[in-house]
Amino acid sequence: MKVPISKEKAVYYYYKAYVPSGATLADLPADRTIQVCHFLKPIEEATVHKFFGLAGKIKQVHLGEYKNKANNKRKRRTVYFALVAYKAAEDCRRVLGDPKVLQALVNKVMRKSVKYSSNPFA
Repeated sequence: MKVPISKEKAVYYYYKAYVPSGATLADLPADRTIQVCHFLKPIEEATVHKFFGLAGKIKQVHLGEYKNKANNKRKRRTVYFALVAYKAAEDCRRVLGDPKVLQALVNKVMRKSVKYSSNPFA
């Protein structure tokens, strides 16, 4: 998902379906949860509620970070993540099924707050 910050700058958040593996810290339903990743800075809970809350009501958010322990310095970066659990399963299915729906909602909100132009040459 692309979030325009200014006319020239944008931040990218990557999201996918949450697949629980082994022992987890929180008991989250897999059919209503998505995993959001960002590689540059920690994800803020307000940002998650602002943008991913456009798709539906959010029940809970868990934030965290993962440091890859690879020997290669390039692969040793920190991955910041958030687990977003929606109240309704159909909201989660809508986000995962058609990413253009969420992107259109984000563009609509950001068009009001940022000097955002759909034409990059304007």
